[in-house]
Amino acid sequence: MCAARANSISGYAGTVALAWATQVTGISLSAAAQHGWLLIWGSREVDMKALGHLLLILVNLVMLPACEVVEPCPEGQGRSNAGLCLPFAAAADDASADDDDDASADDDDDSSADDDDDDDSAGPRPDGVDADGDGFVDGADGGSDCDDSDPAISPAAIERCDGLDNDCNGSVDDEAIDAALWHLDSDSDGYGGQLLSEEACQAPDSYVGNADDCNDLDGAVYPGATELCNGADDDCDGELDEDAPAASTWYLDNDGDGVGGLWLTQDACDMPAGYGPDPSDCDDSNGAIYPGAPELCDGADNDCDGSLGGDELDDDGDGLSECELDCDDANPLRFAGSAELCDGIDNDCDPATAALGGEVDADGDLVLSCLDCDDDPASGLLVFPGATEVCNSVDDDCDGSIDVGASDESTWYFDADGDGFGGFLLTQVACAAPTGYVASSNDCVELDPNSYPGAIEVCDGVDNDCNGQVDDGAAAVGSSWFADADADGYGDPGTVLTACSQPAGFVLNSLDCDDGNSAAHPGTYEVCDGVDNDCDGAVDEAGALNTTLWYIDADGDGYGRLSAPLSTCSQPTGYADNAADCDDEDAANDPGNVELCDGQDNDCNGLADFDASAEVDLDGDGSPGCADCDDGDPANAPGAAELCDGEDNDCTGFADMDAGGEADDDGDGSLSCEDCDDSDPENVPGGIEQCDGADNDCSGGPDMDAGGEADSDGDGSLSCEDCDDDPATGSDRYPGNPEVCDDSIDQDCDGVDAPCFSGVTFTDCGASGRMGPSQTQCDSAYSNTALAAAVTLSNEGYQQWVVPATAAYRIAAFGAQGGSMSSSLQGGQGASIRGDFNLQQGDVLSVLVGQVGTPAGDGAGGGGGSFVLVGSTVNATNILVIAGGGGGANSYSDFSGQDGRDGANGGDSNVTGPHCNSPALGGSGGGGGNGGCAAGGGGYSGVGAAGSHQAEGGQSFIAGGAGGDSSNSSGPPYGGYGGGGAGSPGNGYGGGGGGYSGGAGGTWDGNLAGNGGGGGSMNNGSNQLSLSGGNTGAGRVVITLAN
Repeated sequence: MCAARANSISGYAGTVALAWATQVTGISLSAAAQHGWLLIWGSREVDMKALGHLLLILVNLVMLPACEVVEPCPEGQGRSNAGLCLPFAAAADDASADDDDDASADDDDDSSADDDDDDDSAGPRPDGVDADGDGFVDGADGGSDCDDSDPAISPAAIERCDGLDNDCNGSVDDEAIDAALWHLDSDSDGYGGQLLSEEACQAPDSYVGNADDCNDLDGAVYPGATELCNGADDDCDGELDEDAPAASTWYLDNDGDGVGGLWLTQDACDMPAGYGPDPSDCDDSNGAIYPGAPELCDGADNDCDGSLGGDELDDDGDGLSECELDCDDANPLRFAGSAELCDGIDNDCDPATAALGGEVDADGDLVLSCLDCDDDPASGLLVFPGATEVCNSVDDDCDGSIDVGASDESTWYFDADGDGFGGFLLTQVACAAPTGYVASSNDCVELDPNSYPGAIEVCDGVDNDCNGQVDDGAAAVGSSWFADADADGYGDPGTVLTACSQPAGFVLNSLDCDDGNSAAHPGTYEVCDGVDNDCDGAVDEAGALNTTLWYIDADGDGYGRLSAPLSTCSQPTGYADNAADCDDEDAANDPGNVELCDGQDNDCNGLADFDASAEVDLDGDGSPGCADCDDGDPANAPGAAELCDGEDNDCTGFADMDAGGEADDDGDGSLSCEDCDDSDPENVPGGIEQCDGADNDCSGGPDMDAGGEADSDGDGSLSCEDCDDDPATGSDRYPGNPEVCDDSIDQDCDGVDAPCFSGVTFTDCGASGRMGPSQTQCDSAYSNTALAAAVTLSNEGYQQWVVPATAAYRIAAFGAQGGSMSSSLQGGQGASIRGDFNLQQGDVLSVLVGQVGTPAGDGAGGGGGSFVLVGSTVNATNILVIAGGGGGANSYSDFSGQDGRDGANGGDSNVTGPHCNSPALGGSGGGGGNGGCAAGGGGYSGVGAAGSHQAEGGQSFIAGGAGGDSSNSSGPPYGGYGGGGAGSPGNGYGGGGGGYSGGAGGTWDGNLAGNGGGGGSMNNGSNQLSLSGGNTGAGRVVITLAN
């Protein structure tokens, strides 16, 4: 027999002796494994009765052959005594009498012709009765069938656990094909180890159905045992001294002064680095503050006695106490280092310093020198802020401007044409004449430098001397005109007038002999009127005409029109002797007149042609183009009101609504005349008010809030961003200020008083295998932690916890490691996923902590994923974080199990096929992984696919998250709780890890054997950190405050 069957040599004593043999003789684990043995080491003590069996164990260890790995027969076949796979009914035809290749007919020294312990009478079958038709003659007829009434019982049958001698070898249920695998429980604690195992239909004495004991030589060590502070893994969870009831509470010494605070603790057997046993530090952020510290002048309770020295109090709130050189602790404006103010008080507590300019009143005007612009007794009595400004070239009111706004200022008038005389177009009030301004305002033509009072009148159609008359008494060259009273074209020599143009009723000659008779003048035809018409001394002489043709002169300008002329002997009233008038309704329009800018044909040349504009008013503002500075815009015309639009609205020659020239210096689209700050583009009418202390919308002041964007409490934060700007209460409340937990004060202005929360850690509560922990297990595991009485297990087995306070939390989830049946190939590590979340008080978190995959037989299950969701219902929108579990590994593979992944998709097997249930691909979108030879891991919503070798897929999270089951009777390689896929028990393949999407089960490509793929992960938080792998052993979930 091989060494694997040698566990019956000496029972319990043999087990202990084997362990002693390993320790005492130094025989290595690998050397023992070559002979089919699995040894353990590291025991604490050994029962002395095992020494008697030591020599026997060592002899068998050396001499026994190694066990041969035998693959199971296909379905419907069994293995005969000769080791061949044959159909159950035909297995008897295997008549081989020898089990090896040598020439000997007997290998076991029993003088029989075969090499086993079966009944050798099955050789040549004699003729006889075979009542059950199984090919073997009844023993009563000399045959070998021990029960010829049952065809399932014969020398060729396979022994099963049914209380019958199926193979007719004289023994019942020996080496049955469906025997279970039992493990020696050396220390009788109910848990077996991996030292010795035995296949049997019923449990042998001192054997149990599990191999979970991590030290089978110590009855106090087993899964679920109470962890002690002894440096050992008492509860077999892979950790030493964790959560031990005897552990002490240690307090973080954040400032290193030797005394800790209460804000963060650890329960541990030994004092962690940076922690201490004393929690009485009243400020663990300041190394100068602790019980017994010397009291300093710093405004702090250094010795933690709850009080400050009297001289350490800042009574006036100026930031300094009496011990800090505050010379007047009742006045917040007086303290060492304060700015010296111009108020006659020693503000900086230094008598040697004073405000700039001094704090005296030398000239007796009741104003201190630091405020007075002239404190000289000889000249400054009437000079001080608020004094009356007068025109004396002195800044009387100390406003920085001389003679501006003086009470005795004069009005000055703009001299637009530079002729020394101003008009009413523009005025300024000032002590002295501004540039371009004069004292007079009687210029009658403000844009003509040749027209002003006293100017020489010239023949130009303008009132040059401003006397109200045009071209009167002109000094320029004119003509002598003679009165033509009778309008006959001849003047009276006795009436002379010099003028630039012909006055009405005057002519250039003096030949009329009777200026009272129009029919009498030289050269005319004599007419019959009783008058000397031609002035030749004769009256009505021959040749005189009888009548004269006269034309209507309606405007009396001496020019008539062609319509309705009259022919008479004398000139009728309202008629002229010509028809040359182009506009007989306006005396200003007649031939020879000067063309004006009035839109009319003044000189009767057929055109209104003062300039090229043809005197047209294109923009309809009442001003023709010849007078309009912009005839395309009705808002721009002489006399129009100047607007803030960057244009010359009143046609004065420039845009002059303000001193800035209506410019846009800061390029914000708003002109200087309307922009409250034309040097800053952020400040503009209609702008968005910002929290910066400036008048951004030009509304008259910074007004984003009712506080006027001030910093009333002096904490450096404006009222519009400060949650408390009251000087009495707000100096320690502003954005960015460190928060003090649970003091009912919002120091950092985030709207929340941060709770004092040191964090919690969720574990597997000591559970193992494919199913999660019970309420009892978690109550026990958390009994001395912050989770005591705070965790309730749901129907699905999730750990549910209520968020204690509204805050930003950091949640880190770690997937469980995959199981491993190999000393050199490891199960894949669980993924490490972290994110920050804003949670509300009362929120319910559902937590599933992944468990390590179980190694058994030749395979190992995948590790379970760790899940955290928020809300009373389970759905994908409530996922916070999911960390994928690692893939399982086995002893026959070419690869280790794959790590849990940092992405959403599950990992593929190391090889994806083509054998078993290929392709072995990881799941996606929350689905389960494909099965290969081993099973796929479960996802958030999808179940992992089964493997082809007695391996079931891991359940989905929403279905409870159970690990995959296995039908292997010799020890199922379960998937870990959290959706881990089951391993392949017979041929050695690792299951896929559970997670958001399941990992694939391991498979075979005909050359290489692959192990399980890692489970996928999900992270819906901010400030994310997602790592593939990183966690060994069981999963866990750690929740702390984000800040």
